[in-house]
Amino acid sequence: MGLFFVSEKYSLTHTGKHTAIGKAREDVEHILTDCGCVPIDVVQNIPDVEKGSSAVLKLKRRVFSAGDWKKSLKSLVPGDVVFIQFPVHNHSIAVSKYLASLAKSGVRIVLVVHDLESFRIIHNAKESRLRRLELQREEGLMLDACAGIIFHNTRMQERAKDLFGLQVYDKSVSLGCFDYLLEGDVARAVEGRSYHSKSDSVIIAGNLLRYKAGYAYELPDDVPFLLYGPNYVEGDSKPNVTYQGVFAPDELPMHLDGSFGLIWDGPTADTCAGAYGEYLEINNPHKASLYLASGLPVIIWERAALAELVEEQGCGLTVASLSEIGERLAALDEGKYREMAANARVLGAKLRKGWFMTEAVYHTLVKLCPEES
Repeated sequence: MGLFFVSEKYSLTHTGKHTAIGKAREDVEHILTDCGCVPIDVVQNIPDVEKGSSAVLKLKRRVFSAGDWKKSLKSLVPGDVVFIQFPVHNHSIAVSKYLASLAKSGVRIVLVVHDLESFRIIHNAKESRLRRLELQREEGLMLDACAGIIFHNTRMQERAKDLFGLQVYDKSVSLGCFDYLLEGDVARAVEGRSYHSKSDSVIIAGNLLRYKAGYAYELPDDVPFLLYGPNYVEGDSKPNVTYQGVFAPDELPMHLDGSFGLIWDGPTADTCAGAYGEYLEINNPHKASLYLASGLPVIIWERAALAELVEEQGCGLTVASLSEIGERLAALDEGKYREMAANARVLGAKLRKGWFMTEAVYHTLVKLCPEES
């Protein structure tokens, strides 16, 4: 039995340039390597179509993508285990069908799920019924074909069971929380950081586009906030809100200077609503990992999936509305805040070392290969 993982590279045939895969996916690759898995590069050579409709380009990308996967994975043999981060670039029914055929040949595919669009759009009235059915078919084919699945948390496992069936649930494990690897000067800076006060600013980090994070423009007036990330409209700032700019993911922890990290999403400060806000009920947002790996306790929507972990670990506050934050902080004893911060540091140390994904990989392999564990 060989242990492998797919390392996707995305390039344009006319430039040969590759795009970055993102912090979360890059960390998973590092952890899988540490777990003894060997990378298999899948370089997707997307054709340059300067002339022609977007539909033509989309079709070409799908055709080329499936071919690139087939060429790259041809050396796998029955019994091998290959981890694939999902969704893959240019995912389509063609890619799903190829990977399903690979699974039928005896190769054991394990999906590391970052997002399933079926979860996000199934109740979105703006998406056509045809598009929803198409996505569910594509993703369902992949979930049925694979031998193992690493979902974000137990709620996502339950939602998958409701949408795709018991067989998907039975072969899955729960991650718990995404890791956030840090090393070198950044790790040392985080580990040596002094404790803050509960009265320091609350941090918001992430994409600050209005349509995604409208709440960031409706923040309560009685709490100081520090905002980090792209696409913020500074002219709309309140006096208690300070925009700090954009930093690379590996550097950002050094610049987070506040009391709590806020985990919220959607158009309003009243509750987490809309496609992005409601997704928090089953999603593990990467910003939560950022805050905790940086040694910060968090404030999170009380109905979010990660609220359970926050309460179990004693590393933050849960609220129904952002308007509650000021009152909750006023009532919070400074000693209790220090306790939350200390608990966040303990959890953050695990995230910085890749503990959660390592455990998920181990439990997945135990399910797949009990005789070899």
